[in-house]
Amino acid sequence: ATLMDWGIKKFGISRSRSVIRGHREHPGQSTSCPGNGILNQMNKMVQSTSNFCTTSKPKLDAKFAGQGAKGVYGGQNGQYYSLCPGQSFQFTFSVTNTGTLTWIDNGKTTAGQSVRLGFKSGERFGAPTRISVNNASLKTVKPGQKVTFTISGKAPNKTGKFKTEWQMISEGVQWFGPTMYLTFNISTLPTGSGKSCNSGQKGVCATGKMQCQSGKLACVATVKPSTEVCDSKDNDCDGQTDETCDCKPGETQPCYGGPKGTQGKGACKSGRQACVNGKWGTCNGQSLPGKEVCDGKDNDCDGAVDNGNPGAGQFCNPSVSGGTCKEGQTACRAGRLVCIPAAACQDREPVVTPDRRESNTPDAGGNDRIVIPTDKPSKPDNRPKPDTKSNDKTVQEVIVLGGTPCTTKKDCRNGQDCLSGTCKAVPAASGGCSCSTQAPLTTPAFWLLGLLFLLGWRRRS
Repeated sequence: ATLMDWGIKKFGISRSRSVIRGHREHPGQSTSCPGNGILNQMNKMVQSTSNFCTTSKPKLDAKFAGQGAKGVYGGQNGQYYSLCPGQSFQFTFSVTNTGTLTWIDNGKTTAGQSVRLGFKSGERFGAPTRISVNNASLKTVKPGQKVTFTISGKAPNKTGKFKTEWQMISEGVQWFGPTMYLTFNISTLPTGSGKSCNSGQKGVCATGKMQCQSGKLACVATVKPSTEVCDSKDNDCDGQTDETCDCKPGETQPCYGGPKGTQGKGACKSGRQACVNGKWGTCNGQSLPGKEVCDGKDNDCDGAVDNGNPGAGQFCNPSVSGGTCKEGQTACRAGRLVCIPAAACQDREPVVTPDRRESNTPDAGGNDRIVIPTDKPSKPDNRPKPDTKSNDKTVQEVIVLGGTPCTTKKDCRNGQDCLSGTCKAVPAASGGCSCSTQAPLTTPAFWLLGLLFLLGWRRRS
């Protein structure tokens, strides 16, 4: 009755009278055995219960479930993973337990007892030859579960393409599951190299490119620190720009190289200088103090025009007609040099006698050019020097060697007067002779004519 009840529930047999009927319910039968409906299901019941009596063999199997790499470059869309020479990285393999045994690793050489991922061939990248499930994502892997193994490696220092192959193994029993592999491209220019980047340094050293360095792809500065120059850049990469420069390119400023206090006075003016290689260049356009000249300008930039009677005292020939009274001395007057006669009349001496004192009396050698005052000794060059006294008796005295600048007569001394902005001596009253173009009566020609006249008169008589 228990078996019947199990079979009815297991196979969904109806309990209605139309299905379950005893023999007595059939014409001509006297027993109460089960009806046709239950008998029709007996074969199914026998087949189902026969499985409980069958012993199956343990099975080791695995199915590939994925792979990957960490700390590498590229690898997408079917490309190889890229690495720099000597680069450390990790790669992974994942599998699913499709067998009937649970995977563990207890060191026993029994099926399913020492299950590991084993290296088969190719480049091992310095990794161990076995990776235990104890170091995987699951230490106990039941049928139907997925487990991932992670392998740490290091790329060789040589370049090229390298393949690594791995497979599951139950130590001492068998290799099982698919052979799995990865291929890596070792290159000094891996995927991603050559891209522009920021090196993290300062100044011009901040610009960089991705390159292999010390076993990894890093941003390497493309410009190295150099001596700082004045170009508005941080050349030495210290975070400061043109710190050794006095100025910046394109800058200009006013300049003046003359003595203090002279700028802006008279002819002196400032110029302008430009920044050249971080230093101020030549001062262009400036006018500096010069030697005072007689031109009506303040050449030495001291605030006074033609001060010091510039150019005075030079011997010259004034525009005096006739005679020998032509030698004089220069003086600055109203912004120009003029020649002032040193004497007002002609010397009657026919010969210059520099070895003795001259006088107004004609002598045998008389060709003296100027009259020497009798009250003042002469110099060996026979040229008089002006003084501040009007005491000469035979000449009209004139001051030649410049004078003190003045505004009024009060600014002058020694009886001088302020004439044309300069202190000058007032001409003294003339008590002597005056220059003339007529020959004097005392010349040799006059006496010769007189002698000829007397001789002719005596013959007539």
